[in-house]
Amino acid sequence: MSGPTLIVVGAGHAGLEAAFAAARVAAGRGGGRPRVIVVTGRLDTIGQTPC
Repeated sequence: MSGPTLIVVGAGHAGLEAAFAAARVAAGRGGGRPRVIVVTGRLDTIGQTPC
């Protein structure tokens, strides 16, 4: 098993968008199933916009 394709630090709006985009790009390259890890320190703010 290989390591993750990408690690995204921060699970706000931009972090989740980056994770989804990276997974789509990696999947489109034919390298198998992409492994994207999202790291956050606050589970209660996942997906929130900054304003």
